[in-house]
Amino acid sequence: MVTEVATRPKISARVQHLKDSLLQLERPISCERLRYVIASYRETEGQSPVMRRARLLDKVLSSMTIFIDENPIVGTQTKYRGGVQPYPEWACRWMKKEPQFFGSLGTMKISPEDQALVEETIDYWQDKSAIDQVKEIWAGKHPDVNVDDYRSAGVWADVVGAPMGRMCVDYGKVLNLGLEGIIAEARAHLDRLPISTREGLRKREFLNAVIMSCQAVIKFAGRYATLAREMAQGEPNPERKKELELIGATCDRVPAKPARTFYEALQSFWFTHVCLLIEHVSWGFSPGRFPLYMYPFYKADKEAGRI
Repeated sequence: MVTEVATRPKISARVQHLKDSLLQLERPISCERLRYVIASYRETEGQSPVMRRARLLDKVLSSMTIFIDENPIVGTQTKYRGGVQPYPEWACRWMKKEPQFFGSLGTMKISPEDQALVEETIDYWQDKSAIDQVKEIWAGKHPDVNVDDYRSAGVWADVVGAPMGRMCVDYGKVLNLGLEGIIAEARAHLDRLPISTREGLRKREFLNAVIMSCQAVIKFAGRYATLAREMAQGEPNPERKKELELIGATCDRVPAKPARTFYEALQSFWFTHVCLLIEHVSWGFSPGRFPLYMYPFYKADKEAGRI
């Protein structure tokens, strides 16, 4: 019997460089989102929580600094490639205890200008954040128990400064239907909703937030399309110019519309994933069954000779 041993293909020089450089990066803190959170929540006082979140996402994705580097898949959570950012609406008091933001990813740096913004953020959000409100509810049910004493003793009390997450969104639906298709579904539901019931009004708020959030992500991708075309105009290297033009065309299409190729599917998945991380801090967002929804695009490209 003859057994064929498959050898793993070598990583390309670009992928190896991207991997090595990412591991060597410092972890700078981006405070851009702090500005938008304070501004948006002040603008939306009195509105429903779900619409406030949608309007916040739209403000962040419309305003945050973006860039395109040598990675052909574009989109980052902050203006830095390896950057991190705080989410004060969930918890903010920890920032006062750790003003220099030392964490498990190494020493994280913050500019003096942003320190003042952090102080303003803490002043605005303390007593308003999610964990503060949860502690208030806890105290109402257990007035003789201090939850912080439990936590400091190592007892899990399910009162945390970030939601658990542990979820997989329907990436495959975005790949195959596109956000414009999801917007159309939401609008169809809106047309059928009664407005004379409390439940109908609640669902109406949710569906309007869905539409606004999807539109915000589409605009975010459009910003990358515009940037890629602008960079292509001044690019002297023909190969890089062609790549930038492809990035621009891809971001014009996805995630708004269904992906047609493996590359478009990758970019559509990544926009969906990174926008989740921008909107919502969580301990566990999973890509889920990535091969299940990605393989059809890979298979079609292989059969067509595009890969």
